[in-house]
Amino acid sequence: MSVQHLNSGYKSLAGLLSIHAPSTKQPIVCCTTIKQAPMEWSHYLAAFFSGAFLSNAVPHFVNGVSGTRFPTPFAKPPGRGLSSPVTNVLWAAFNLLIGGILWQVSRLSLGNTTALITFLAGFLAMGILSALNFQKKERLS
Repeated sequence: MSVQHLNSGYKSLAGLLSIHAPSTKQPIVCCTTIKQAPMEWSHYLAAFFSGAFLSNAVPHFVNGVSGTRFPTPFAKPPGRGLSSPVTNVLWAAFNLLIGGILWQVSRLSLGNTTALITFLAGFLAMGILSALNFQKKERLS
């Protein structure tokens, strides 16, 4: 099939890519912007905590897969003692699951700057709190 054949009958690339509904001759538009309902305060709260849970997953996953013991809430003392690498990977998976669910609940999108800033605030807040807390972790002798 030649380029000239493709160009014949189509005035633009949009015409080449248009799809028609089976029962009508009306084209189905596939690349339009869908306006979402305004976000409630609870969506912003979910965005904040989504960022916090996803941020918390990072150090636990990294330490777990690298075989390093690292604090979890299940250690003795909680948050300071060291848990096994497998416990850390499982704790990271739990944080990823909750963070992902909250991401869906929050209806985050790249077009909503306020929601993204709220998500990043939660991500950074948990990151800073984790850094302050984990500097006190017990050291292996």
